[in-house]
Amino acid sequence: QACTLPVTWSTTHVVVACAALRASYSILVQAAAGGVGLVAVEYGQWLCAVSMGTAGRPLKHSQLRAKGTAVLCSSRDGAAFAMGMTRLVDAARSHAVLNSLSLDFIAASFAVLSNRGALEEIG
Repeated sequence: QACTLPVTWSTTHVVVACAALRASYSILVQAAAGGVGLVAVEYGQWLCAVSMGTAGRPLKHSQLRAKGTAVLCSSRDGAAFAMGMTRLVDAARSHAVLNSLSLDFIAASFAVLSNRGALEEIG
């Protein structure tokens, strides 16, 4: 398991660099309770960015809240995610999306991006 740490940190570093994430920006991390997702949330906090995320189970939601994730939605239902994220980020769209989900989540992820935002696909 320890041999995967450099891969998750390297992946996150490249994604954050490509998205030009910095202080006061926001990042939406799909599957935020996974390996790359947890690192991306931590990396975002290190940069003083606002972290938003998706997770499948209520237990994972509570773990992400404890880590400082500001906004959480379900990663189980694409339509519910789209409606929830649009309502929550209507005033301030996300500067970056780290996506590892498919189908409805891709279109919904584009919908919450700011005009000059970056969608980084890793899945």
